Amino acid sequence: MTTFAGDRFTKPPGQPGLVASVDSRWRTLGTAAVSDALDRLGIVGQALGIRPLTPSLNAVGRAFTVRFVPSNAGDGSVGEFIDDVSPGSIVVLDNGGRCDVTVWGELLTRVARARPLAGTVINGACRDIRLISELGYPVFARANTMRTGKDRVKAVVSNEPVSLGQASVVAGDLVLGDADGVVVVPSARESEVLSAALAIENAEKKIVSLIGNGLQLQEARRVSGYHLLQRPNAEIDTAPEDGKSLADLLEGFSVATIAESTAGACVLPPVIKPLSAVTRIVGRARTVRCAGLSNLWIHRAVYTAEPGDVLVVQTAAESPAGYWGELLTRAAILRGLSGLIIDGYIRDLDVLENLGFPVFARGTCPTGTTKEEGTGGGLDVLLDIDGARVQSGGIVVADRDGIVILPPDQSDAVVVAAGRRKEKEKTLLDGLSAGARLIDLLALSDGN
Repeated sequence: MTTFAGDRFTKPPGQPGLVASVDSRWRTLGTAAVSDALDRLGIVGQALGIRPLTPSLNAVGRAFTVRFVPSNAGDGSVGEFIDDVSPGSIVVLDNGGRCDVTVWGELLTRVARARPLAGTVINGACRDIRLISELGYPVFARANTMRTGKDRVKAVVSNEPVSLGQASVVAGDLVLGDADGVVVVPSARESEVLSAALAIENAEKKIVSLIGNGLQLQEARRVSGYHLLQRPNAEIDTAPEDGKSLADLLEGFSVATIAESTAGACVLPPVIKPLSAVTRIVGRARTVRCAGLSNLWIHRAVYTAEPGDVLVVQTAAESPAGYWGELLTRAAILRGLSGLIIDGYIRDLDVLENLGFPVFARGTCPTGTTKEEGTGGGLDVLLDIDGARVQSGGIVVADRDGIVILPPDQSDAVVVAAGRRKEKEKTLLDGLSAGARLIDLLALSDGN
């Protein structure tokens, strides 16, 4: 702690300055996302009512705190602390919210800029606004006034807790400021606030991307959990778009809609059909190539795939054999897999239907397989199934109409395109219900 004696600043011998190291990811975040993260975690860190003097300037750094009190005895001091602030820090001045006197101006700004400091946040007022803006130094305050604080207030303590309204600030806390205002992140909780803020930022970027690709705002907000972003303990998917989140989004779209609306969709041969009672699959592909008449690689895949994955299997045998049956089905269910698509044959169909595990195959065959290592088998290999190329990570959607596999990196485009197709189909159905002719709705010639 630094104390003040009379009107002079006194620093205890040997006391080191604050180290202003900051994770670079904070500099990519706006105060709005951080504010939502603070709300989500139940932390009061918003410095309400404190605004930027120059909205185009941002500030990120660790707090060097100074508290002021009224002075009526001619011993007021305002800026003697400035030479002891470590470069990269943000000066946080608590003048009790007073807006009738200033505790910051041009001279302090020039010193701060030369050190250089990251910015200044004032629970009170400052002056010399035009010059500060011209110098390009970030200052955030409640107000501005020309009236000096000299001999009206004095600094009594630094690097002890101070207040920015409802937000408390401890020396070393992380402070961020931008056009929207100022937030304070307690140093002890930086990691969890950063994780939450990055996730929220990603969710909002997802919404922007979906809207930009034509999705309606209401739907974009729904699929991104927009209304839950800042709620404490809410379970939301705020991760960037990936295969698993896309699987949830595609639940409402048929294979026919996806195949017709999405460029780059891979349609598997129609000879691979649903053979189980459950005929809907959505999940990430995990590719498997069998070696000859052996199903050893399928056994390995069951225990290396992640829950929710769909095994896409290509058999290399010249003659049919039942590569999949009851035991593998029960193992897959226990592992949480979403289904099986096999360019080959299965057996134990009666049991599979009762187990409710989705299976698509060419047909059934009672012949068993071997468990030999063989050659040519493997996991996560590129498959070519009658010209349809399939890789691990692709998105599998299957129903009674067939099987489509989507590129893993086209999530937003797939959702938007399928959504548009579904809206178009709804418009046609509404027109038919209203008595219109389909040929007219499609603007087709009737041959006359």
